[in-house]
Amino acid sequence: MGYEFLSRIRYSEVDQNEKLTIDHLADYFQDCTIYHDDSVGLGLAYWRERGAMWVTTSWKILFFDMPRCCDYVKVRTDAIQCRSFIGTRSFTLRSERGKLLAAAFAKFALLDSKTGKPVRILPEEGGAYGRSDPIPMEEEKQHIVLPADAEEKEPIVVGIHHLDPNHHVNNVQYIIMAMNYLPEGFTPKMMRFSYHLSALLGDVIIPKIAYSEHDVTGMLMREDGEMYAAFRFSDVLSEQDEKVAEL
Repeated sequence: MGYEFLSRIRYSEVDQNEKLTIDHLADYFQDCTIYHDDSVGLGLAYWRERGAMWVTTSWKILFFDMPRCCDYVKVRTDAIQCRSFIGTRSFTLRSERGKLLAAAFAKFALLDSKTGKPVRILPEEGGAYGRSDPIPMEEEKQHIVLPADAEEKEPIVVGIHHLDPNHHVNNVQYIIMAMNYLPEGFTPKMMRFSYHLSALLGDVIIPKIAYSEHDVTGMLMREDGEMYAAFRFSDVLSEQDEKVAEL
C-alpha cells in the first residue's frame, strides 16, 4: 500500500533552464512521505504524542528527465519494510502520462524526540504502511569516501531557515548546501546522501569537497571533525540503474 498525489511544477521550483531542481524533487518525496503517514493515521500529531520522530538517514536518487515548469507530475511513495527502528521506502516521479522521471530509495530511523535514541516501531505502526517490493536500483553497499584531495570551503552557520519542525537542519537543506558546489554545466544523474549527526541552530558546518571526471563528492563536517552528512553526485549511471528508467 503506497501513496500518490498529483502536482504541478511551480515557477518557484525550477532552475534557470526551467527544470525542477534536485532539492525541490527531494521536497516532493519528503512531502509524499508525510502525506502517506497522515493517510494511515500516523501523521505529525501522532508522532508528537508518541514522543518520536522520523529522521532521514540516507537517500539514493536517480534523475532521468527532470520535469519543466507547469508540467503535471505524479509523486508516489511505497513502504518497503519497517524493522526494529528502521523504515525503508521507494519513491517515483512520473509524468502525467506515466513516464518515469526520477526514482529514489531512502532509509529512515525512528528516534526519541528528546534523547535522539532509537525507538522501536510497534507492529501496528509498521503494518499500517503496508509493504511493497523495492525498485531494482543498484544497492550501494560502500560508504561514501572523501578523496584525499578534498578542499575545505567556507563555513556555513546554521540559521532558522535551515530548521524543520524537529528543530534540526532538514535533510533537504543539506542537499541545498551540497548543490552549491556543483560545477556549472554538471548535470547529475545520481545522488547519494548519508546523514550522521543533526545540526542545530547556530552550529557551524564545514564543507569539504572533491572533484573528479564524473563525480562531486563531499562531506559536511562539524568543527570537531565529526560528520553531519556525506554526499556524492555523479553524471553517469551504472548499467543496472540505467534500466530503472524503463519501469
